[in-house]
Amino acid sequence: MRNKKITRVISWLSMVLFLFSIAPQWAFASTKSADSKKKLTVSSSDPADSAVVTDLSKPIVIRFNKEIRAGKNYDKITIKRKDKAVTIKQKTIKADTLTLTPKESYTRGAEYTVQIPSKSVIGVNGQELQKAEEFTFKTSKSTDTKSLSVLKTDPADEKTNVSRNASVTVTFSKPVVKGDTFAKISMTNRSGKSISFDAKVSGSKVILTPKSRLAANTTYTVALPAKSVKDEEGNELKKTYDFIFVTEKTRK
Repeated sequence: MRNKKITRVISWLSMVLFLFSIAPQWAFASTKSADSKKKLTVSSSDPADSAVVTDLSKPIVIRFNKEIRAGKNYDKITIKRKDKAVTIKQKTIKADTLTLTPKESYTRGAEYTVQIPSKSVIGVNGQELQKAEEFTFKTSKSTDTKSLSVLKTDPADEKTNVSRNASVTVTFSKPVVKGDTFAKISMTNRSGKSISFDAKVSGSKVILTPKSRLAANTTYTVALPAKSVKDEEGNELKKTYDFIFVTEKTRK
């Protein structure tokens, strides 16, 4: 009887050890299977779509969501300017990254389109790029690389007794356009509550107009995040700029 119990225990332990031994393989197989079902797509590009480039010899770097190799339409990957193909000196793949190096420098003040046809690359699992990808970028019109900075704000930082009907104006060192994080510009009260406002760019100024009258005797913080604006050459606001002001005490 005792021998039978020992035999059962040994059998049970053997089964447990067997299950533990195959668990990593099963997990790996499940992960591999899930990855094989994921569509091959472009995850990012440098330059980004609609970016302004100051480096006229900048290679184009395209990252995918998985490792890739050349597909049957690999030779049809192009860089174009006004529908005219730009000669690509070198086209390389490393892991999940495709790099395109033009033979000649870009033309200043021009727009370029990068086209990646369907089936031009293949994932390591054999899955082809099903949908063509395309993005554009522009080159800067001048060699200006001077950093963009805030010259002044109205209201000024820490100003008190500001009209409750006031708009907020931020003046920069040169004319600006909306950047990638323009929509993240914020105005909050002392409790951290966001204030709704309309935002626009006019020359070198960003103007914020609250949609309702501001509260009396209240501290407000205005924050412009990095990359919220940029100049015509693509020089972006490099770090967040914020300031505070206090409204008038009257409630009339």
